[in-house]
Parts: sequence; C-alpha cells; structure tokens
Amino acid sequence: MSKQEVLDLINTMPDDVTFADLLYNLYIMNNITGGIEDIEAGRVHTHDEVKRIFA
Repeated sequence: MSKQEVLDLINTMPDDVTFADLLYNLYIMNNITGGIEDIEAGRVHTHDEVKRIFA
C-alpha cells in the first residue's frame, strides 16, 4: 500500500473519524490489496483443493 493510497483513504473519511476506524479501514484495504496481488500472481486454490487440504 502506497503513501498516496493511505492519504486518499484518509481524505475520504469524515473529519471526526476515530483512530480505531482509520486502522480498521487500513487493515481491510491492505487485506483486499494483498488478495488481489495473490490472485494476479496465481497464488490461489480451487474449492476442491481447499477441501482436500483441510480433509
């Protein structure tokens, strides 16, 4: 996550945002970005593969 992405997120939030709300949104944004990067890099499993892994 880039500095500009963090600033863009902050600028979309209300002036009375709490630090906890900011951290939560950063956490969510980071996880979504990481998930997209995993998909693009091919680091994914099919449903059947996951079922076999956890069987």
